[in-house]
Amino acid sequence: MTGESSRLDGLTSWHADWRGLRVAVFGLSVTGFSVADTLAELGAEVLVLAESADPAYERLLPVIGVRSSMGS
Repeated sequence: MTGESSRLDGLTSWHADWRGLRVAVFGLSVTGFSVADTLAELGAEVLVLAESADPAYERLLPVIGVRSSMGS
C-alpha cells in the first residue's frame, strides 16, 4: 500500500487530515455546494465542475475559497 493510499483510507471522519487534498465536486446544487463548502472548510483544495448552477451558489464559491468551471 502506498503512502497516498494509506492517507485516503484514513479519510473517514471530520477529524481526519483533509488539508491539501485535491477534490473535484461534480454539480452545484444544494448537495454539491454543501460538499464543496465542507471540504474547503476542512482544508481541501476544491474544484466544482457543473453544467449550470444557481447564481447565488456561483457567487459564494470564491468567498469560501473554491474554484469552479461552469458550462459545457
